[in-house]
Amino acid sequence: MSNIPHIPAMRLGKTYESLDTVEVKALGSEEPMAEVSKVNAGLIRRDAKKFGKARAALRELSCERLIEICADAGERFMNDALPLGSDGTTQSADDY
Repeated sequence: MSNIPHIPAMRLGKTYESLDTVEVKALGSEEPMAEVSKVNAGLIRRDAKKFGKARAALRELSCERLIEICADAGERFMNDALPLGSDGTTQSADDY
């Protein structure tokens, strides 16, 4: 079992752990840094059929609220240790 983080794919705002993965190595090295889930074209086509519903949900939010959400996300990225993947690993802005 590997101790590198697994980063799931995002499908319409939900995490998806695929059986199809790729290992990401450190630049200029063979050291594995993470394992990333991949999705195929069939899953993307299936999700694309739901894009209208996702767009409608965003349209219900005011521009001011969307800006608040983005500002909050930026604050969290800069100041908090956030989840990295699905195995409990976290990452701070400095780690990034």
